Amino acid sequence: KKTLPQSPIVFREGIFRFFDKTIEVKVKAFDKNQYDVKNKENGLCVDFDKIPPDAVFRTKAPNDKFAKLGSGSKKLNDYLIDKKIAKRLRDEVCVLASKNDILCVLGYDISEKVKVDITTRKIAIINIKD
Repeated sequence: KKTLPQSPIVFREGIFRFFDKTIEVKVKAFDKNQYDVKNKENGLCVDFDKIPPDAVFRTKAPNDKFAKLGSGSKKLNDYLIDKKIAKRLRDEVCVLASKNDILCVLGYDISEKVKVDITTRKIAIINIKD
């Protein structure tokens, strides 16, 4: 079954509908002693100040590139294949992107470009749920 395209959603704090899922973005001051950024059960955690102003939640596009945290850059479609995401589901995977630069694949991984580090002051916690 073919689904209707999803309009891009500007990145900001709040709750949004994406196809049949809900995206929730919370922004908070970062205290490394209070928050475990590696625990994906809390949601994907990114450095809020590293997100470009043109970033949007959207589906994949041709020429998208993803530099997964801890590894090199590759085409987004190759990443989705490596993650064994079924072909029929790949067109509905939600990404946070700035142009063709993928910052986050919701529910899976973040980019090296938005990782939390010692300079981080504010974090965005991004969750996607059914």
